[in-house]
Amino acid sequence: MSAYLDGLNKTYKHITSTANNEIRWAKIYKFTSEGFKAKVQRVKGIITFDMMPWTYQNEKHWDIVAPYLIEKTYTSQIIASDDAKMLLNLSVKEHSFTSKKYTRGQSYKCVILEKENDTILVDAGLDSSFKHGSQYGQVVLSNFWDHSDYGPLAIGQEIILCFLDHQEDGRLSMCQPSKYTHWYKHKPHNLIGNTIPVTVHKEGPAIVLKGYDHFASELHMDNILHENVSMQQLEFYFQNLKDREVITCLVSDINHSTNQLSLLLTPEVLTELASQNA
Repeated sequence: MSAYLDGLNKTYKHITSTANNEIRWAKIYKFTSEGFKAKVQRVKGIITFDMMPWTYQNEKHWDIVAPYLIEKTYTSQIIASDDAKMLLNLSVKEHSFTSKKYTRGQSYKCVILEKENDTILVDAGLDSSFKHGSQYGQVVLSNFWDHSDYGPLAIGQEIILCFLDHQEDGRLSMCQPSKYTHWYKHKPHNLIGNTIPVTVHKEGPAIVLKGYDHFASELHMDNILHENVSMQQLEFYFQNLKDREVITCLVSDINHSTNQLSLLLTPEVLTELASQNA
């Protein structure tokens, strides 16, 4: 027996000895369709996916995450051993992780596991190089500030997302960072029922309204009821607004899908328009 094999045999016997109480650190060096190949010191071992420290709802998720786990080291237990091949069957299920705290509005690097027409499933464990284990995250199409950014995304792609909240099933609700900056950071829900300044932007024949000169807004005149103000008069008022003019409107609702505020004219404006008919 060569010096190398002799040394390997001694290491194997030491590792598999029932009298050995040392921590057996398993270092992953390769992945296969069924799991990982790892070494405890120099002795080779196999870790199947179901013996890893976390599970996935779909085994195909391992194919995406596996390349990130090469060179990762876990505490292991020997399930079985093959003396003739000096091969170990290992479990790293008992490897312990410290929990990771996610902060609202903070960005995290994720990898895309699944993509549907309006939903993406990601693993946010990538942000800490999986040293805290795996963490499912979810982002829906409406939580992209620019919906055109959604189409080109693909399974296996890395993506930066902002944390919003924890779902009941433990997943993270996430959004595109620009959606957080332009939308959630300003807490638009707090605007509902309040009057706000709205800036008029005339772009050729089009009129664009922006609440606080920031939020895209839509004025709903068909919801305005006033016995002394006609729809024709409302249309005339709207079309004659000047570029950069600031008007006051009531926020009636918000739309996360379109990133818009729904606006109504205030009673004061309606009363002023009604007085013009007196």
